[in-house]
Amino acid sequence: SIAPSNLTAAEGSKMYLVYGLILLAMIFFLVLPITDARTARMKLSVVSSLGVLLAVSAVVPRLIH
Repeated sequence: SIAPSNLTAAEGSKMYLVYGLILLAMIFFLVLPITDARTARMKLSVVSSLGVLLAVSAVVPRLIH
């Protein structure tokens, strides 16, 4: 069975806001046009960095509690 999270309702709603902002930033960078290799590298690095940030922000609060 899965143990219930110790996050309060306020902490949980703040985390959903953070997740939403990270996802919006990722979508923004995904829809930018690719004009050259430099832009492609920038998009790849930003989107992958935001993806790692999203994964870490989703996992770490559950590991702490």
